[in-house]
Amino acid sequence: MDKPTYLQYAKDLGLDVKRFEDSINSARGKPAIDADLAEGKSLGVSGTPAFFVNGKFLSGAKPFAEFATTINAELTRLKIPIPAAAQQAAVQGAPAAGG
Repeated sequence: MDKPTYLQYAKDLGLDVKRFEDSINSARGKPAIDADLAEGKSLGVSGTPAFFVNGKFLSGAKPFAEFATTINAELTRLKIPIPAAAQQAAVQGAPAAGG
């Protein structure tokens, strides 16, 4: 998107457009953003979404079952009991009850 579009969205949302534009033009947050990008790159992140489950890297959009399987494997590795609903969710590929 271009800058005028962002400014229009800010106006539509009722933001202080002058303050919003000043923030866009300011490089105040750039060092923090650059540090986050560098950290992500050092960890192998090349895009979003990117997830880490107890240090295990999952790149890209993943189905729920893949998250459940990864989490359950970490619980097993750490000798932590896996709740029955979480075991079932990993097998069925559907969210556990209440989730």
